[in-house]
Amino acid sequence: MPFVSFKDKKECCGCSACADACPVSCIEMVEDSEFFLYPKVDESRCINCEKCLSVCPVKHFDKTENAINDDDAYAFVSNDTDLIKSSSSGGAFSVIMDAFAGKSDNFTIAGAAFSGTDVVHMCVNNREEAEIFKKSKYVQSFGKTIYKKVKNELENGKQVLFSGTPCMVAALKNYLGKTYDGLTTVDIVCHGVPNQHIFSEYLNELEKINRSKIYSVSFRVKRNFDTEFPNPRTMDVCFENGNKLNMDIEQCEYLYGFHHSLYFRPSCSHCKFSYPKRQGDITLGDYWGIEKINKELQSKKGVSLVRFNTDKGREYLEFLKKSGNVYYTSYSFACDENYQLRKPSQDHRNREKFFKLLRKGYSVIDAVNICKKPDTLPRRIIRKVKKLFM
Repeated sequence: MPFVSFKDKKECCGCSACADACPVSCIEMVEDSEFFLYPKVDESRCINCEKCLSVCPVKHFDKTENAINDDDAYAFVSNDTDLIKSSSSGGAFSVIMDAFAGKSDNFTIAGAAFSGTDVVHMCVNNREEAEIFKKSKYVQSFGKTIYKKVKNELENGKQVLFSGTPCMVAALKNYLGKTYDGLTTVDIVCHGVPNQHIFSEYLNELEKINRSKIYSVSFRVKRNFDTEFPNPRTMDVCFENGNKLNMDIEQCEYLYGFHHSLYFRPSCSHCKFSYPKRQGDITLGDYWGIEKINKELQSKKGVSLVRFNTDKGREYLEFLKKSGNVYYTSYSFACDENYQLRKPSQDHRNREKFFKLLRKGYSVIDAVNICKKPDTLPRRIIRKVKKLFM
C-alpha cells in the first residue's frame, strides 16, 4: 500500500506527522471506538507519493538513534525553591529553556500546552510565553500542524527547542528529513498517553457535579511542600464559580486511571521508544529512586533526571551547574529505577472492560471505580482460563 496503514492499532502512536506530511492534505486524524486518533486516508485523492510512510516513527524506528557511548546521567535540583514548587520535578526544563532563549533573540520554543482544557503542541517566540510548556499534562498532545510550523521556523533561520514524547521527537526528525543545526530536541520519559476525549469527558462530569465551568487544570501540584513527603500524584481543577478541587490519586478517578495504565493508547504497551537509547538531544524526567544513592535528595520533593544523548545536548550541563545542584549518577541506575527507560507500561487488567463500559454509556468516573475493584483470586483464575482458549 503506498499510504500509511496499520494491520494492528499497536503500530500507530498517533503523532499525526503523516497528516502534516501529505502534500495534498488527504489524511485526516479521526477517532476510533476507544476515542484515539488514527490517520484516515482519502484514497481518491492520494497521489501515491509515500511521504506519509516516510515520516512514521514506528515504521522507521532506529534503536541506535542518538547513542552516545557513556553511562552518564544527572540528578538536578534548582537553587530556586519557587521554581521547584512550580515545576513537576527539579526545574531542569525551565533552566534549559532559559539557556536556550539566552543564546539568540531569534528563537522558537515548541511543546505541549493547555489550550483551554485541550492539550496541543504549539510554538511561542518568547521565554515568558514558554511557561505554558512546564509541568506534566497527562493527555496525548494533538500534534497536527506542529511539524510544519517547526520546519517553517527552521527554514526561516530560527533556533528551535522542541520538547515532546520520544515518538513525537522521532516523528519530527523524520518529517524534517535532514539535520538542522538550529534544532535542539528534548524527549520526556513517557509512561503512556490517555486521549483527549476521556479527559474532556471526565472534566464534563466534574462540571456537572460542581455546577460550574472549568477554567484551568493543573497536574503535579506540590502541596504540603514543607512536609517530608509531598504527594506528586495530584490534580487541581479551578471552576468559574470560585470552587477549586485539590485532588490526589485516592480522590481523583482520572489520576487512578493514568497511574494504573487503565486507558493508555494501544501502542503504549508496545512502545518501541521505551528504550535506553533515546530520540532527543536531551532526555528529561523525574529521578525516582535517587534517594537510594543520595540521601540528601527526595524524588517526591522534585528531582529532575537529565540524560544528555548528544554533544549538542551536553552543552546545557554547564547551565544546570550554574542554576542548581547537579549530581552525577550512572545511567544504568537511572534506567533501573525509572522503568519506562527500559520497557513500556503494561496495560491494566481491566483496560478492555473500561472502554466497553464507556461504550455502554457509563461515565468515566463510574467506569474507573468499577475497574479499580480488587483483583481477587477467582478473577485471576477466570482470566487464566480464558487465555487458554484464546
